[in-house]
Amino acid sequence: MVILDQSIHASICVGLKALVVIHGYGSSGMGGRIRNAVRHELQNNRWADCIQEYIYCEQLHNRDAIKNKIRLSNLLEASLVSEGILNNFGSTLLLLHRERLITTQ
Repeated sequence: MVILDQSIHASICVGLKALVVIHGYGSSGMGGRIRNAVRHELQNNRWADCIQEYIYCEQLHNRDAIKNKIRLSNLLEASLVSEGILNNFGSTLLLLHRERLITTQ
């Protein structure tokens, strides 16, 4: 998780508003260890001071689902579509707090 901690920190430092974590789905058919570990940490508020909201990308089936779930800029929405993030079980979208910093644990 140290690399993810550092990535979240760096993203906030450079002013990014969102970060897509591509953790993969795993070959077991039930989600892999990395995916499960990332989502466990999110559910247990590990990065609550840095992450405003998180969305499992498999919940974003199309542009309408994006609009119903969250309000995104047109540019971010277009990026999610063009990069194949919609309906992707191997990715999680993090919406970051602005100007918050974390320390590596």
